[in-house]
Amino acid sequence: MQTGKQIRLKDVSGSCITVRYMASSDEGNPTILGLHGFTGSGLDFLPLRDALGADSANWLLLDFKGHGESDSPDDPEAYSLNTALDAIERSRNLAPDPDNVLLLGYSMGGRVALHYLKRYPQLKAFLIGASPGLASNEERTSRIEMDDHWRESLLKGTHSVQVFCDEWENQPLIHPQTTLPDPLRQELKTRRRTNNPIGLASSLRGLGTGALPSLWGALGTLPPVQLVHGEEDLKFEEIARRMREENPSFKVHAIPGSGHSPHLENPLATAECLARVLGRTGR
Repeated sequence: MQTGKQIRLKDVSGSCITVRYMASSDEGNPTILGLHGFTGSGLDFLPLRDALGADSANWLLLDFKGHGESDSPDDPEAYSLNTALDAIERSRNLAPDPDNVLLLGYSMGGRVALHYLKRYPQLKAFLIGASPGLASNEERTSRIEMDDHWRESLLKGTHSVQVFCDEWENQPLIHPQTTLPDPLRQELKTRRRTNNPIGLASSLRGLGTGALPSLWGALGTLPPVQLVHGEEDLKFEEIARRMREENPSFKVHAIPGSGHSPHLENPLATAECLARVLGRTGR
């Protein structure tokens, strides 16, 4: 499995993130900057890259702090939204042309990408299972309480990372990943369980759905965004529909035969959709 050149970058918190760069034969191609979901890694986008074709684009795959090969410091500030946005900025500047970058965000990565687009509305974005947050204080409080339960189980040693991941994968949104064919299923399982418990807990506190400020009121100011969901992911189908109501320039794409993670469950269909966005097909 080609994982590219690994680059270590020190961010504003003083700790390091890991970014993988995979160049196409034509560096004039656009660069896709992959922003993974919670418990994941930039490597989770490799099936999509393979389906799209290695020479279709340059790829930058970022591991957020607390995930993959990036650091898992004790400092809570290392997991803040501003630190994550700084990590995206530093990663984007590794591209041959930082202005010719498409943000590819999944779940947590999609949430953070929406905040980044507030700063850089000239960029394109292809966001899978992304949400602008929770609109009401009641929803946010309820979600923070739920995330606090997950955090405490990790930090107090109630759960090992193994047990935590077993329970995390039992959630309806995530469970289909446990039925993927090998070796992908085993690769995802192994990567998830090698994460640091402090890193995971701190990421929930800094970048969880309830922790981040809501962007529902700001959607109308964002540039056109491609919102992608699996046909079987009814929750995020509804979220995407509501987001488009707030900003009619958003485009919604349903990927057949998939749930919350179509880039893993049906990478070929997801790649076809991404290719059209990149202008790589005539469809």
